[in-house]
Amino acid sequence: MANQVLALAVFSRGDGDPPSAGSPAEAWSPAPLLIHPDHGALLVDQRPAKDSFVQAVDVPAVAFSVLKQNRQRRGFMIWNASGNPLYVKLGGTAKASATDFSFIVADGQMYEPGVPFVGDVSAFTGTAAGTVHVTELT
Repeated sequence: MANQVLALAVFSRGDGDPPSAGSPAEAWSPAPLLIHPDHGALLVDQRPAKDSFVQAVDVPAVAFSVLKQNRQRRGFMIWNASGNPLYVKLGGTAKASATDFSFIVADGQMYEPGVPFVGDVSAFTGTAAGTVHVTELT
């Protein structure tokens, strides 16, 4: 039998009140989920990040690693100051390229994922210029 993937998202208003019908979608945010290592229960993980690692990465002309896999990651932000569109890829065995990417961050813009991602993150601009500022929250 082939492997199966189940996607599940839990949303909360962040104010502690239970969801109610008719709440505006912009008032909700995704809540990260985790599987308890001992008994497999699905839990909503609402622990806040308590530390950050900030780095400025000089952009090479080839694809480069932005973040390595980190299962302790609570979130991350990427600020593109390269002067070029930044092609970013989440996960995968090959690094980002102009034809293989998850999303594009315009120059002078920031990206912050809406749900936690703990895998490898790579990027590509095609030009050795500028920097990419990365903040990883743990």
